[in-house]
Amino acid sequence: MKRFLSIVSLFCLLTLVVPLIGVWLGRQWNSTATSATETSASSTPLSASPSPSTNPASGQMLSILNLDTNTVEQVPLEEFVLGSVASEMPITWPDEALKAQAVASRSYALARAALNDNSDPSLQGAAFSASPNQHLGFVRTEQMQEMWGNDFDKNYARLKSLVESTARTTLQYNGATALTCYHAISAGHTESSENVWSSALPYLAGVDSTLDMTSPDYTVETQISSNDVSKALQTAFPDIQLSGDPSTWFGQPAFTAAGYVQTMPVGNLSLKGTDIRAALGLRSACFTVSYTDNNFTFTTKGYGHGVGMSQYGAYTMALTGQSYDAILSTYYPQATLTTSPQS
Repeated sequence: MKRFLSIVSLFCLLTLVVPLIGVWLGRQWNSTATSATETSASSTPLSASPSPSTNPASGQMLSILNLDTNTVEQVPLEEFVLGSVASEMPITWPDEALKAQAVASRSYALARAALNDNSDPSLQGAAFSASPNQHLGFVRTEQMQEMWGNDFDKNYARLKSLVESTARTTLQYNGATALTCYHAISAGHTESSENVWSSALPYLAGVDSTLDMTSPDYTVETQISSNDVSKALQTAFPDIQLSGDPSTWFGQPAFTAAGYVQTMPVGNLSLKGTDIRAALGLRSACFTVSYTDNNFTFTTKGYGHGVGMSQYGAYTMALTGQSYDAILSTYYPQATLTTSPQS
């Protein structure tokens, strides 16, 4: 009972404190925090049987499609990890959250490289894509200088030290590097991978992330005119039929265990919540719909696909004194934190 009361007290405290800190941090994170797994993993089915892992070496190169130049570049692994953390989390966040992101970014990149079979022609042979200029996936030194201005030297030194403290550390599952997807804010519970990409991976099972509900950006309302909704849905789903009163277009949804829309009747079709989210550009597949005055209002909870580590959840755990390994073990159950010997 005492343990339960202490947890409740902590939650109440964070409910008051965390949103204030989040507002103080500003909204720059909104455009960066979902980048890597939103632009890459979401377009590629997960594999339940990834290739055997290799020990990460400091000089290992990653093949990345630079969307800014439409060219495939070879990027050193640790340069990618540093740039990924810089693009994925505000530099003002606690050390342990940044270290958790470093391990997740490193593991994700290595797993994508191991899974790359050149089956996606749009990647031009690369393992995944990124846009440094748009702060999507990872950024280079010049983008960090733009982001941090006069604080560049201080911030770069701190981030480099934190990333180096996790060197050669990855999450492993069944002898392979885990595909450690991550997202900005969950809907209060992370989503299981099979509800987003069909493949069920034990380390990407849904877990409780209640403190995400303290984020100032947890709930967002987006208004879209019925005309724009119709155009977007007809573009994404050519067979859809939308007629009559727009208030009847969307039916009662079925939800996943984590609270995201699993399927929803739309016009004459039954659509996946993830597909509706993509078609309409919603922040999350955890949403409700209302209609008035020729406009739809989509109320979303969370931000991102919801699979794997919630970055805001990592932030709140770090604020309460949790270590980066505790954060990772929470969001990637059954994956093992492993540090390979120096080669």
